[in-house]
Amino acid sequence: MHINEDYEKRIQDLERRVQVLESIINGTSRHKPGRTPILSADEKAEVIRKNIAGSSYFCLAKEYGVSKTTIFNICRSYKEKNKFTIPVQTS
Repeated sequence: MHINEDYEKRIQDLERRVQVLESIINGTSRHKPGRTPILSADEKAEVIRKNIAGSSYFCLAKEYGVSKTTIFNICRSYKEKNKFTIPVQTS
């Protein structure tokens, strides 16, 4: 009897997964596929500001509870976006 309950649970789980995947494929899902962001957009902006002000990746990672790699990637993406920005001077 225990084996049948285990199989039924696995079947239900697989059916739920199929429904989720079908909704993603059909575009009827409210959620985007992939991982959820670890930090919000506001937190990412704070990380960038603090890094520009001189905080190290290690200190920021410890403060926000994420890895140094996550902090590095956030700061790197900001620096790459602004790499070719030409400042405009107004007269």
